[in-house]
Amino acid sequence: MTDLRLRRAVPADIPVILEFLHDLAVYQKEPEALKATPELIRRHYFEEGAPVTCLVAERSGEAVGMLTCCESFSGFKSKPLLYVDCLIIRETARGTGVGRALIAEASKIAEERGCCRVELNVYDWNEAAQAAYRRSGFEDAGLRTYCLTPDRYSIARG
Repeated sequence: MTDLRLRRAVPADIPVILEFLHDLAVYQKEPEALKATPELIRRHYFEEGAPVTCLVAERSGEAVGMLTCCESFSGFKSKPLLYVDCLIIRETARGTGVGRALIAEASKIAEERGCCRVELNVYDWNEAAQAAYRRSGFEDAGLRTYCLTPDRYSIARG
């Protein structure tokens, strides 16, 4: 693992980021849900004030993992929190410490930003990821995620 290098993504990484996002969508059995485009990645990852932080893990010059995160807020703690949206490891690199290294780097970012915690979601069926997160120090918060998508906004407004 000594040849593992972590770095912040740069605009030249947009094709690799899109590839990782595609791989994640396929893994999660919903490739049709992927709406990322080079323009959206550029805007939300790289323009001034962009909300997303993207880390790339490389081994021997090849991208083998990626983590995206952004800040949210805990009203209860009255502090920001770091939300990990995507953690994607190439199948050939799983079990080699890439994910753990990316999580460790995210925890450093959270500490630098004064965050009260690092948070993420994981599918119930993804037991391998759940075990990996527990090994990295995460605890099950006992929460369920509910989503309100644009096609249902009118329902929320009554």
